[in-house]
Amino acid sequence: MKSFIPSGRIFPDRTNASAFFTLTALHTLVGFRGVKRTR
Repeated sequence: MKSFIPSGRIFPDRTNASAFFTLTALHTLVGFRGVKRTR
């Protein structure tokens, strides 16, 4: 990931990185719930 994602440019602060991580985690959880509901 470091090869094509310069963390310095996208995440200048640790807070931004943590926020992005939390958003991704929430999105994954929502996706899991949706899959469980469909099946």
